[in-house]
This record gives sequence, C-alpha cells and structure tokens, in this order.
Amino acid sequence: MKNEIEIKLLVNQTFANFFNQKINNYQILQCHQHQLDNCYYDTHDHLFSQLRSGLRVRKENQQFIMTLKTAGSTTGGLHIRPEYNVHLATAEPDLALLQQFAELQLPRPLSVLQTELQPIFRTDFTRHSWLLELENGSKIEVALDQGIISAKQQQIEIKEIEFELQQGCINDLLTFIQHLPLIDGIRLSAISKAERGYLLAGIGEKRTFNFTTQWQHLCKHIPRDFTFITSLFEYEQQLSEYTANLVPVDFINKPQETQQLLNAFYQLYQLDLQQLSLLDSIATQNNFETINQLFESNQRLYSNLQQLIKYYQLEQNNVLVIQRLQAIFHQARYVIRNINWLKLLHQS
Repeated sequence: MKNEIEIKLLVNQTFANFFNQKINNYQILQCHQHQLDNCYYDTHDHLFSQLRSGLRVRKENQQFIMTLKTAGSTTGGLHIRPEYNVHLATAEPDLALLQQFAELQLPRPLSVLQTELQPIFRTDFTRHSWLLELENGSKIEVALDQGIISAKQQQIEIKEIEFELQQGCINDLLTFIQHLPLIDGIRLSAISKAERGYLLAGIGEKRTFNFTTQWQHLCKHIPRDFTFITSLFEYEQQLSEYTANLVPVDFINKPQETQQLLNAFYQLYQLDLQQLSLLDSIATQNNFETINQLFESNQRLYSNLQQLIKYYQLEQNNVLVIQRLQAIFHQARYVIRNINWLKLLHQS
C-alpha cells in the first residue's frame, strides 16, 4: 500500500499542446507514452462506490494490474489516497490477491466480494508521462491523459494533467506547479475519473451543494481560528466546483438563483480578505510571501466580482453572468491562487 499524492488539472486542447512543448524545459528522467485501458468493477449493490473507493483492472503493455483506491482526502484539487496494486495473469480481477495487505479492511470477506463483481464502466486513454527531478532532488511524475470514459453506450471526454509526488514533500509539489508557465483554459478538480465514470453509469448521486446552508453553518459553528481559514477554502472549492459544472442556459429564467450565486462569492471573498488581514499580523518567514500573494489575488477577485455584480444589475443577463463566473475558475492566475492556499494550509 502507498499513499497517492497528486494534483489534478482539467485542461483544454490548447493548454495540452502548450504543455507538451514547455515540459521539455525541465530535467526529465523518463518519458513514456502508453495506451491505458481500464475496466472498473463493483458489486451488485455498488459497495465500492458507497465506500468512495474504486476497483479497476488496467491493461498496459500487455500486462494487467488490479488497483483498489480507497477513500482518502481531497482539498482544492490535492488528492491524498491509499492505493493497493497487484499484478494479474489475466484481465479478470482477483480479490484474493489483496489478502497480503493486512491493514485493508472491507465490510465483507474478499471471497464474497469476488462472486459479486461486475463491470461498471471503462476509462480508455493515452497517457503521456514524464518523470521529473527538481533541483532539490524531489521527483514528480507528470501525466497528460486524453481519452474517454464510457458506460451504458455513453461517452465523456478525458483531458487532464496529473502531477503526482514520487519523492519529496507536498510543498515541493505545490511550488513546482505554482511556477509552471500556466495559461488560461485549466481548472483544479477534486473529481476523479472513477467518480465521473460512476455518474455516467447512473450510479451514485451527482454532488449536491446547498451553498446558502453551508455558508450559514460555516459562519455560526466554525471557531474563528486557523480552522476557519481551512473551512473557508474548502467551502470555496465546493462552490467553484459546483459553479464550474453548471449549464448556463439553465439559468435563462432564474434571476433569483443567479443573484444568490453572485452574493455567495461576494460574501466569501469579502470574508477572505478580512481573515487574510488577520493572518498578516501573525505571518512567519515561511508563509509571509504566500499570505501577501493571497491577499493581492483576493483583492483582484473581489474587485472583479463587484464589477460583475454591477453588470448584472444593469443587464440582467443570467446566462452571460454564469459564463463569466465559470471563466474565472479557468484562469491560470486562479489556479495559482489556489495553489497558494494549499501551500498556506500545509505550511501552518
């Protein structure tokens, strides 16, 4: 068992092409391109989905590897998950091979689960990967994945870049991404390929997010200490993920919902600025620059949102306002800002 520590970026084709060129500027230890064909399995009652886990069999270079990824933690696109890998002789999953991991606890015996397994969905994609070595000796695997997720005769696109820490500390990973030559058309994502596959297969429920209720809970029940800063960031990630996945045309006749969403971001960035001002007074040598950069980026976001609210009051164009909100989350500087948040949380 190992802990997988990675950052995931959803990208467009323009950024994928741009990144393919820029990655050659780094110290590359290895470079590979493979076709990865994956089938995900679950029980008749979707036990692995309920456990926020994913069981897959991957075919790579005529070899088969079974992987069980269990529930870990996800914060702002930073994923930390335990995973168990075993080699297979064929493409058929064999849960008995997981018996070697004594720490793995499942609610049913492996022998029972084995009889209940059935294929649920597939992810088939080309992976272009690079193993990079940083100046301090840390190693990061960068993978550009492009392909499809398929289930029940439906398909959705995969186009993402994963940055996985192979050697070093989380701050090395965050600093590396922060200094990449990023351009617009990217977004940090907390949703895995497996979660997208389950949704396509009609299993589980799409993430729901009542931002009004969450905000009230946050303001009333979370103590105003560093825990509050962490909760603010997690709330923003949920709010931005929710907004990024909206269908703008659905808001043509929803002026109240549009205004509520604008107000949610306005309240958030206003409170962010207040909390960062307080943090500035207790900044350390390690996080002083990070806090200053966050304060500047939040001021810019707050100003942009004020302008968007004024525009909406004049034009009442719900669809365009939702589109402009979504565009914010696909800006390179928004991604860098969120990386700064993650650095602050891990430095403190």
